[in-house]
Amino acid sequence: MRHITFLILLLAPVTLAEPAAAPPVCEACAAEPSPACALTADLLSALDAKQKAKAQMAWDSPDRVHWNFLPMAFRKGLPLAEMTPEQQRKVWTLLGVMLSPDALAQARMTLDREAKLAVLEKSPTRDPGRYFITVFGDPAAKVPWGFSFEGHHLSLNFSFDKGQPTSVTPMFFGANPATVGDEVKAAAPRATLYQDEDTRLLAFYAALTPEQQAKAQMAAKVAQAASGGGGASPKLPEKPVGLCAADMTPAQRAAFLALIRVQADKAQAGFAKGVMKEVEKEDAAKQFFGWTGEPKAGEVHMCLIQTGVVCVFVDAQAGHGPPKANHLHTLWRRVGKDF
Repeated sequence: MRHITFLILLLAPVTLAEPAAAPPVCEACAAEPSPACALTADLLSALDAKQKAKAQMAWDSPDRVHWNFLPMAFRKGLPLAEMTPEQQRKVWTLLGVMLSPDALAQARMTLDREAKLAVLEKSPTRDPGRYFITVFGDPAAKVPWGFSFEGHHLSLNFSFDKGQPTSVTPMFFGANPATVGDEVKAAAPRATLYQDEDTRLLAFYAALTPEQQAKAQMAAKVAQAASGGGGASPKLPEKPVGLCAADMTPAQRAAFLALIRVQADKAQAGFAKGVMKEVEKEDAAKQFFGWTGEPKAGEVHMCLIQTGVVCVFVDAQAGHGPPKANHLHTLWRRVGKDF
């Protein structure tokens, strides 16, 4: 019954403000602060003393840069399970101004999948109420502060200074199973978001020549290390691995940049646009595409994109099928600028 209750709350219609386009990061002195500042302050004011003690930590807490998408017995912050429906709505409204509409739907879908895992695995630890909001510092002050929203298969981390977002990474989304039953045929809202990303990745790899595909090959452990949680910085190989973007045709590099843009566009429009400008201006010789696994839908595979600006990880792994690899992860990070 508890899972059903949270699923109803999760899927209930919520009136969200249109995601605000933030000014470029360099315009930290802009007159109007991000709406996230007021929304976070409003959320904190709606909590009682016990809830707030769990939800708010110091900006310099070591927990701020400790993130993880794995199922865990303990996490920082206040779980949805200990919040009222109105408090939960405030959390989703806050996320709605920091994420694109598709990314917000993807986050909701992740919690929906957690409820399905509870049934598939007959496990009480799979619980859509175990997603935690944590605020670091004071959103009402013009000093650095941030917040995270995290649970199994989801880790969203945002930092602000002088009222403007300065970081929206690490940003991790996952789902197992990514689709269930006849959802794709029924065109369920957002049901194919993860498959769309994987389809784009597979199409890019298929468009490479055999020689390029051979250059792209990397060890699975390299991508796995880069995609792991827990660290303030990604564990990237000292020397980038894979196919260099300088060795791609113009059409291939455009498709390569589009793979990055899919992940960056999960953030609010203004921030994503600023990041992509940096990536597009960067020398192609500093950008690499690594691949391992089977280049087929439903089979296990993963990619690691490494540039001097961002790194992107996408994988399909064994999970609750069919197909076999109906378990998808996506992650993007700013190199040297997370948190």
